[in-house]
Amino acid sequence: MASAGSDHSPLHMEMNVRPDTTKKYFKFLNCWTQNATFLPLVQQIWESPVLGNAMRVFHLKIKALCSAMSKWSRQEYGDIFKQTKEYEGKMKRAEEAWIQSNKEEDRAALNEINAQYIKHLKVEESVLKQTTQLQWFKDGDANTREDLISCIPTMVTPEDNELLATQPTLEELKQVVFSMYPTSAAGPDGLNGKVFHHCWEIIKDDLFKEIVQGIKKPNIGANEVIKIDMTKAYDRVSWDFTCIMMRRLGFSEFIIDMTLDDYESTSGQLINKSKSHFMIAPCAFHYTIRRIQQITGFSRKESLLTYLGCPLYTGRTRIIHFNCLISKVMSRIRGWHGRLLSYGGRLTLIKYVLQSLPIHLLSAVSPPKTILKQIEKLTANFFWGMDKERNRYHWASLQKMSITQEEGGIGLRAIEDVCKSMEFKQWWTFRTKQSLWSSFLLAKYCQRSHPVSKKWNSGQSQTWMKMILNRKEAEHHIQWRLHSGNASFWWDNWLGTGNLASYREGSGRPGNIKVSYFWNAGQWDI
Repeated sequence: MASAGSDHSPLHMEMNVRPDTTKKYFKFLNCWTQNATFLPLVQQIWESPVLGNAMRVFHLKIKALCSAMSKWSRQEYGDIFKQTKEYEGKMKRAEEAWIQSNKEEDRAALNEINAQYIKHLKVEESVLKQTTQLQWFKDGDANTREDLISCIPTMVTPEDNELLATQPTLEELKQVVFSMYPTSAAGPDGLNGKVFHHCWEIIKDDLFKEIVQGIKKPNIGANEVIKIDMTKAYDRVSWDFTCIMMRRLGFSEFIIDMTLDDYESTSGQLINKSKSHFMIAPCAFHYTIRRIQQITGFSRKESLLTYLGCPLYTGRTRIIHFNCLISKVMSRIRGWHGRLLSYGGRLTLIKYVLQSLPIHLLSAVSPPKTILKQIEKLTANFFWGMDKERNRYHWASLQKMSITQEEGGIGLRAIEDVCKSMEFKQWWTFRTKQSLWSSFLLAKYCQRSHPVSKKWNSGQSQTWMKMILNRKEAEHHIQWRLHSGNASFWWDNWLGTGNLASYREGSGRPGNIKVSYFWNAGQWDI
């Protein structure tokens, strides 16, 4: 604009609201099913003639129904939140008018507006509840964890496996559809479980035709529909666990292979065969090795395998099995050499970094003493430091420093003590915790005898041998409290002075009798 009486030119601005060009996708609202005109609309659209095969007919009808419901919603409801605010304003004005006039017609008008306001509030509440997915509001927390490891029963019978090859019936399809939660997240077409529940009688025939047509016959390929719900989008499938679980539940090998093959092709979660290997005894036939390679597509690996940071090996424990642990400690120390660290700084790094590295490994396996001494040597060299590329003199051994400060040490932990405590914990977990691991060891080694009385035999695992060696000392620290009397009368330490079998005189080995056998009506019956 032109300036008048000033050297400043005024600026004139016009503010226009930019129209929202964002594409809004269709989403079904559960509150629509309460409208009296909803089902007639679905009936009208669904009965419209459509040409094509069953799958094309079903999807064209769904597309037409979504379009019709979108137009119908704009006519019947409009902007739900905007209308609720408008009726809130009408309520305030009607209430003020009735207070000022105190006339009967103003009171009747207020009641009518109040009824409409409550109606719109319920619609708004329904939309908000569906939007925020408040399933817990009605159903509670359905995500409680179940201890699947403690007991896995066989639930699938041979008859069930045969039924998996048959085509589903309309009643089975109805059960699956109505098992969907009404306010579950909508699919790509914008429809959730509620619309399928409410319109079942109208859409059931076309839906059944599509499902049956999409299932191939047994002599062609897969004949089942499986939905796998992943916890997160980045989860990975444990194929070994999946196979073990399906076998334990009773699924046939044909169903297992078909399920995994179909899941690979549809989910995109493929087995990385280039990083998958198998190990086999050196004396195995060449034909057997080639056969495994052809079936699995995996390569044979003769060197050591690691799983979750722990070495997998057969036979006796060797130093080479734990070279990775030494390499980790050395790489950490090399990264700290260039820093100007005080003794206090080195002590902090040793306590909270170096001594934490082997904890995970020690909780599962016990390395040889040579490995433990090598870690202690590296730790001591790092603590005292280097001078001109030579280790400085150690004014105290690591063993003397690995005691409490009250006793004259610096509070380090001796790695051998940590290893021994982990071995004791392993036996304590085996004796006191119900888990798949403990059940496996009991079934393999202690079917006919108590774990305390079991002797180690040659040919059994090195882990079990290590547990047997630590058993006597660990059992002194385990005491059983009597409740229902399930403790072993002879072998469990329920008196606090050791097991009774150690005080027994005479030949023969006592049986595995429970304490409850000698307890009757609150009194001892011996």
